[in-house]
Amino acid sequence: MVAAALLAVAAPDTARAANYTWNNVNSGTFDWNKSANWTSAGSGFPDLMRVTSPLGSTPGDVANLTNNIEGDNLILLNANISLDQLNIGDPVGGSQFLIQAGTIAHPGLFPLFFTSGAGQPNPGLAAGSLVFGSAASTSPVAIVKTGIGAADEINALVYFNSALTITSTAQAGKLTFSGGLRSGLSSITFTGAGTTLIKSVTLTTGGDLIKEGSGTLEVNIGLAHAGATLINAGLLRATAGNILPTRAAVTVAAGAAYDVNNRSQVIGSLSGFGQIRNSSTSAQSFQIGRNDTSS
Repeated sequence: MVAAALLAVAAPDTARAANYTWNNVNSGTFDWNKSANWTSAGSGFPDLMRVTSPLGSTPGDVANLTNNIEGDNLILLNANISLDQLNIGDPVGGSQFLIQAGTIAHPGLFPLFFTSGAGQPNPGLAAGSLVFGSAASTSPVAIVKTGIGAADEINALVYFNSALTITSTAQAGKLTFSGGLRSGLSSITFTGAGTTLIKSVTLTTGGDLIKEGSGTLEVNIGLAHAGATLINAGLLRATAGNILPTRAAVTVAAGAAYDVNNRSQVIGSLSGFGQIRNSSTSAQSFQIGRNDTSS
């Protein structure tokens, strides 16, 4: 009886994943972790650290910040929130969603889920974050920028336990990450026909940075990914110098481009049939060969 009970407790709660939609309409400052701010078939909010199975492969919740808002919504993360997908964007346009790190009352509450190693958030952090995927899952996770016109921003750490795809659609306005993107070993893909901006706090991962889709990825801070840089489609545009690691292996596929945009850059190697361009008329230095493998 005791063994059976223990097995029941340890089994993943596969029914936990839920789909939540933001229900505030007026402008203001709101708490993510208040169930009254969300509508779903169940209760609560998306997704307080997979409390039933923090290290298991339980599917994560989907959060939809996709309702028509009549004014800007500032949403505070007063907890470390675990998701599998975030959809964000006002479908009518004109108003912004801004997700911002709030204050965690008990920052050491989930020491098993967060460790201070491998680039993961430290359990002692006092600011909330978004965590995509579980520590034991390799299922892909996603952030999708939708809507019309208004720019949205995530000013909180985004940590991804498995491969993260960030999609920005053509009419959606810019999606800005200003709180950092971090993983241990997972790759990150930017796709869609819209524009995504990484600013202020860098991207850090042991995986690859992949650019797909016809849209633009703008970067105004030096990136710290250890894997390859694969510009397979669309445009990577620098708004600061040396946005790529100095020993980065860079591939620019045919039809894709890297715009240094009047900034200098040193990389390890360069391959592919795409373009390296400078949209400015000022000459800049572009150095290749820090790892002696260019082709």
